[in-house]
Amino acid sequence: MEILLAASVIFGFLALIFLIRLLGSLRRGRLIRAGGNGLTFLATSAASAAAALVIFNYVSYNRLTSEEQISQIEFRRIGDNEYHARLMIEGEHDQFFRLRGDEWQLDARIVNWNAPATILGLDPLYRLERISGRFSSIDVTRS
Repeated sequence: MEILLAASVIFGFLALIFLIRLLGSLRRGRLIRAGGNGLTFLATSAASAAAALVIFNYVSYNRLTSEEQISQIEFRRIGDNEYHARLMIEGEHDQFFRLRGDEWQLDARIVNWNAPATILGLDPLYRLERISGRFSSIDVTRS
């Protein structure tokens, strides 16, 4: 990405130089030279803009597809189909739960922003609601 940024800056600087030369040639009345400088100005401006657009697309794509780990769970078996769960969230005290069953579920509310808001820097919001254990067999659950 540093190469694209450098290319965008270099082509932008070259475009500025050719714009100054274009204006100077027009002031002196040298139309053919002004035409050549104008075409070169357009080409370097387009290259600079293209590199800048690729950088913007790369950064916005990373924002849209990035994911972060919000918690970690450790389980310790304490009996038959009975577990001790430790929920660890960064910046908060660990929480401990006793779960029964052979499956578990963590419920959360998540707010994902639309693409323009995400690109502008708004991160998704979340709130962990409930952790629960359950059995895969309904017969075992009833007993």
